[in-house]
Amino acid sequence: MSRLPIGRPAGRPARVLALAAALALVLSLTLAQPEAPAPEELATLATASYPLFPVDDSDVHGELQVVSRNDVGSVLILTVVGIEEGRRYAAALYAGDCGPDRPVVLELEHVGRENDPYVSITETELSFATITEGEHFVYVFDGEEIDRPDSPGLDVPALACGEVGLGAVEEASP
Repeated sequence: MSRLPIGRPAGRPARVLALAAALALVLSLTLAQPEAPAPEELATLATASYPLFPVDDSDVHGELQVVSRNDVGSVLILTVVGIEEGRRYAAALYAGDCGPDRPVVLELEHVGRENDPYVSITETELSFATITEGEHFVYVFDGEEIDRPDSPGLDVPALACGEVGLGAVEEASP
């Protein structure tokens, strides 16, 4: 049997064994860590956009964007072009097609916000599907009041109108 002289370092097999032991220790500590939680699923937000067109001799037009919210409801973003900066304009979502004497579904925030004079942002509990799968329309009015179907015809002059939902999609498709 061969012997190692006293005081001489151990040979290569001992170093490999020590390295393997250290690697095993690091690996066992790594595997012993609790598993990181999986990232929460990001909900995809649904969006739909609808154009608004001038009514009669108005030059006012715009776009309504409907965005689903993660929790419940929707956000309606109405952008209007051709209005006078510094004034406020009423807007509302109605049931049916553009025209007078329709039921009001939702009064929108006034257009003419301090930070953005051409935009209205309205949060609602109405679901994205209720708005986009129904037959609705949006009126933008000349002034701070909306038209209510309590008397025949429009009591407040409408500047722009746009179909929202299934009726708008059906008319737009060839």
